[in-house]
Amino acid sequence: MSKSFKLVSITCAFLNVLSILFIFISKKSLPPIVPLLYGLPVSPNILVSSTFLSIPSIVSIILIVINTSVTKISKDKFLEKILLGLNITLTALSLITIIKIIFLVGSF
Repeated sequence: MSKSFKLVSITCAFLNVLSILFIFISKKSLPPIVPLLYGLPVSPNILVSSTFLSIPSIVSIILIVINTSVTKISKDKFLEKILLGLNITLTALSLITIIKIIFLVGSF
């Protein structure tokens, strides 16, 4: 596993932890329920507690840990680059999702 993979993976995990902390800090500005499950049909089922906004970041952290484990087991450089891109993409998409929802329903 290369140093750049370790550095980027740690940075991605750190950004996800920061987003979780930001959710709990800004909980006072958020309504009790927020729209997170956009894939469901329009109904009350798309609404979840504001605490559940941390789900995308938690899933992203879990997948970063899995990708890091796979990279340690496999010594393939191409697979390492693919998983590195996946870590960056997961982090970016989870951050974008959380930020968009917070700015959509938050009252700052």
